[in-house]
Amino acid sequence: MTTAELIGAYALLAVIRLLRIYTWVIVAGSLLSWFLPPDNMLRRFISFLTEPVVGPFRRITARFMSRSAIPIDFSPMFAIFALLIVEWLLQQLFYYIY
Repeated sequence: MTTAELIGAYALLAVIRLLRIYTWVIVAGSLLSWFLPPDNMLRRFISFLTEPVVGPFRRITARFMSRSAIPIDFSPMFAIFALLIVEWLLQQLFYYIY
């Protein structure tokens, strides 16, 4: 394996690892939203990190949740599911290439 291939392999593994960490940040933000007020600094920071991924799912689920009596936001769950699919695809790419 050449040096360029090793760098590519480690870069792909690093992206997979970052996706896992980002998934846990979304989980932490969801749990903190139950216990911390919206103006808490930690909650705002986690929301700042996760909103680019969770936001589009929130806009999609808002259409369905506006008619529902359940006040639970399912958009983090859909975002995590999408991240898991991307992570799985990257793992398959890694196993295919290397």
